[in-house]
Amino acid sequence: MEGACIYRDTNDIVNLVMYKEISKNNIFYLQYWNNTLGYTYLTNKELTRILPISSIHILTSLPFFTDFRLMIKIWKDLVYNQLQKLNTKNKKLPNLINTYSTPR
Repeated sequence: MEGACIYRDTNDIVNLVMYKEISKNNIFYLQYWNNTLGYTYLTNKELTRILPISSIHILTSLPFFTDFRLMIKIWKDLVYNQLQKLNTKNKKLPNLINTYSTPR
């Protein structure tokens, strides 16, 4: 189980979630919202409880590296590029790239 999705929470704040199963029922979960980056480890059940049904899934595969900083940079670049593609391809989607500011 791995991927990235984006959604607006109840306060209309865009949330970006990236996750990757690193071992059986052990998911590395990273969330970026309101210029805040947070991460934790979850079970499959916890992840499915957290993600809203309204999430827009934008990636279905993410690489895993033991170098945390490198992995986050690559994930960020993958998400950014995918959002650019989606915003160019589908004009009916809200312009998500303008609401997503790059994590530092």
